[in-house]
Amino acid sequence: MILTLFLYILFSNSYSTEINSLNTTDYIRISSQSYDSVYKIIDEIKSEIENTIEEGKISEIENILIFTKEKIKSVKTEQKTYYKEDNFQKALLKLRKSLLSYFLKTNRYPNNINEMVPDFLDMIPQININGDYKAEIKYVRTNKYDKKYENAIDNTTEYVYFSDPQSIYWGLILINSDKEFNNQPFYKY
Repeated sequence: MILTLFLYILFSNSYSTEINSLNTTDYIRISSQSYDSVYKIIDEIKSEIENTIEEGKISEIENILIFTKEKIKSVKTEQKTYYKEDNFQKALLKLRKSLLSYFLKTNRYPNNINEMVPDFLDMIPQININGDYKAEIKYVRTNKYDKKYENAIDNTTEYVYFSDPQSIYWGLILINSDKEFNNQPFYKY
């Protein structure tokens, strides 16, 4: 019960001691690599709270919770923003869904793919196209490839992202490779 109350208050925008005044909640996404760090923090703080409750010092509990929220946010910002994905089609689909979600919420595509992490995309998928797992992105910030987007493909990175709002391909992300997979170039997927 104490831990449940602790977590509810921890992610709340209000640090009042009255449960009824806790009206909005922030959700913090944490990657699975960060769970151990968060669990360790929670165990330490739970112990501090239990000791403080026994002494009846509610204001100290509020301070502990505020401190804990900041500590968890720091774990969140230190987490890795990439993961290895063996299936390039799955990685591409995940990126495209995230771009669409971002667009529907903001009415624009991001200038940089990292703008979507962590709110729309937990991590950027690393793919193995050129012999090693990477997630480098070539940003096309021009509309000069509007007649033939294939000309932007140069095999230098794993992805190519069209980020110019003036381009007809604005918001499009492709695999930056003309190598073939199942008799079709990667960029055609």
